[in-house]
Amino acid sequence: MDKFRITQILWTLGRGGAERMVFDLSRYLKQAGYDSELLAAGSGSMRADFEDESIPTAYAAEHVEQASRRDVYGFFRRSLIERRPDIVHTHLGGDIWGGLAVKKLGLYPWIITAHSHEPGLPLLQRIGRFFAYQFADHIVCVSDGVQTAIQKTYKVSSKKMSVIRIGIDAKQFSPRPVHLAGDVPKIISVGRLVPEKGHATLLRALAKVELPWTLELVGDGPEKMALVSLAETLGILPRVHFSGITNDVAAKLREADLFCLPSRHEGQGLALHEAAVAYVPAIASDLASLREVFDAEMMLFAAADDVDAWTQAIYSSLTNYGEALRRAEQAQALIKKTFRFDRMGEAYVLLYKKLLQKKNTV
Repeated sequence: MDKFRITQILWTLGRGGAERMVFDLSRYLKQAGYDSELLAAGSGSMRADFEDESIPTAYAAEHVEQASRRDVYGFFRRSLIERRPDIVHTHLGGDIWGGLAVKKLGLYPWIITAHSHEPGLPLLQRIGRFFAYQFADHIVCVSDGVQTAIQKTYKVSSKKMSVIRIGIDAKQFSPRPVHLAGDVPKIISVGRLVPEKGHATLLRALAKVELPWTLELVGDGPEKMALVSLAETLGILPRVHFSGITNDVAAKLREADLFCLPSRHEGQGLALHEAAVAYVPAIASDLASLREVFDAEMMLFAAADDVDAWTQAIYSSLTNYGEALRRAEQAQALIKKTFRFDRMGEAYVLLYKKLLQKKNTV
């Protein structure tokens, strides 16, 4: 079977790293001539991106909170009966409710992409993920660290797991103009405003940096008001800009002098890859999944949740900016060479074909 139909399932169409990866994979599949479509429990800011690329998209509700889990399951089930795809590929919350519909309908193959491993999930979510990982036909992890954590936590056989790293479409990220940081360096962080992204550590660290700076937090989430309150308490609120969700991360990166990713855990850290390809010097939490990609010649690392370490790293980057630019140049070269958008797409198509061939020989 040279051409086949793929249905991808997401939880919402918000502008997170997993959603951006699904968008890029869908674009690749369309360009390669495959019949690819997307289902989601709820709409979101990336709906327009999929529509602009003429990628067929359907969702259970405008806002996911408006639909019960039973309604979402029913939507996925009806949609899969109508489409009868050759392959179902689920992501995030789609693994549980989309996966349940896949299993009930007896569709094969079912592929999960595990974008991260979040410790401390509520019990019901852990149970749902356990059954999804056990019943899925193949699990793709975005990093070795995610694969190891899933194997350990959910007792998944390595025989049905592989690693395909997220690729970047470098053409979408024109490099930041080469220049030294200005009189007031602009620092940027991109990500959902949730506790695991570590923004509180970044704010506390910046409050101790006795240099001019401004910070732009790109993204939204339930922690926004707590972060606003913290910035006000620290006396730095006038220098912190909460810009919300943007449709053009590349434009924000072109204006930045320093990128910070203070996360407590990451699957692969797509935002960090985007900053690298845009030639923005960066500081990242010292996480195993990030160390898989970048070394000390490309990235400055600081321990997650360590305010003093982050203060020192920011101060070092701003006062030794020539060295920061040299690291950024090497990080950019790595991402452009190794983490390409087309390589990711090719790897998934090869996996699809392998699983379909196995299906046809059974």
